[in-house]
Amino acid sequence: VVDSFEDKSNGTSMTCYRFYKALKERGHEVRVVAPFIQGEGFFALKERYIPLVTEIARKQHMIFGKPDERILKKAFEGVDIVHVFLPFDLEKTAIKVARELKIPYVGAFHLQPEHITYNIKLQNLNWLNRLIFWWFKKNYYQYLYHIHCPSPLIKNELERHGYGGKKYVISNGFDPLYTKRSHNTKTDDLFHIIMVGRYSNEKNQQVLIEAVRLSRFSQQIQLHLKGIGPNLAKLQKCAQGLVYPVDFGFLEPQDLITLLYQCDLYVHAADVEGEAI
Repeated sequence: VVDSFEDKSNGTSMTCYRFYKALKERGHEVRVVAPFIQGEGFFALKERYIPLVTEIARKQHMIFGKPDERILKKAFEGVDIVHVFLPFDLEKTAIKVARELKIPYVGAFHLQPEHITYNIKLQNLNWLNRLIFWWFKKNYYQYLYHIHCPSPLIKNELERHGYGGKKYVISNGFDPLYTKRSHNTKTDDLFHIIMVGRYSNEKNQQVLIEAVRLSRFSQQIQLHLKGIGPNLAKLQKCAQGLVYPVDFGFLEPQDLITLLYQCDLYVHAADVEGEAI
């Protein structure tokens, strides 16, 4: 059960899709409850509109699912376990339905409070980050007794903020398409540096741009910043004047692999990151 599944440009949706795909490949029956999905095993919900919040979230390619107990009950018929992804009303309702039907359920911690505060430009208010941690626990995570943590960092953060339940550190993993290259396939003598990540406030592609600008090897560096997000124009302006124009844009996995095989160095610059894959 997840708020956003169709748009694969945000990390949670991509993780959910990989989780779904991997379980299917191992012979399990998997059902998905989310907005705007269709097909066998998919149970579509309407989008939930939250004034102001929805407008901000859509810029990050994130939407909210409108809880529908009838659809949830239908999706849960005969299942062995329910997995919920985010601390919002849809997942909270899913837990309620699972408990009523006496179906085991587990959850995950994918959304850090800083993801919210950075995108409303209040990241420097530490008390607000603490408040959101408390609100997540009070409103949602107190009902979860088994929590998937994508990294030791997330587990440590939950323990630091007094979260209960048993915590399991399991990597979100990566697509099997990303296999080790036999050799660098670039066709020039430039030094290619790449980062893959959303163009959003919690990432920090600017530091890479400035590093290239200040490098004594700037005339030999081609920087690739692949992704999508609301800060594209800001980053493009920041990158003006580099010897080689920065390569911006979103790539599908197969095209991204081709580019990665041509690069010399991967750098992940972010102020907030639960697990950088």
